[in-house]
Amino acid sequence: LVGLTELALHCDEGCGADFVRTAMESGGAPGATISTYACFPTGQGGSKKTSPAREACSMIVSSAQREEILRAFKEMHVLDNECTRGIETREIFRAFSYKAS
Repeated sequence: LVGLTELALHCDEGCGADFVRTAMESGGAPGATISTYACFPTGQGGSKKTSPAREACSMIVSSAQREEILRAFKEMHVLDNECTRGIETREIFRAFSYKAS
């Protein structure tokens, strides 16, 4: 499999499912994997206390659909939402799939 991009959206715990739904409804993401992790600040990052609980929403999409999904995120205010912590895009050189016989 070639021509794929991974979109990894990092957000506060509890927000990921709605963000993934936005990507799926845009028609670009057939599915996603949501994992949880903790993010602890390394310095004095202001007075607002936030939970370290985070979610990483990983979606493997066609590289041609990347901009469409990012546009949907922008239109739905995902990227400027207060619980969004960032988004990473990674070009996937080659992916493999397993099909049981």
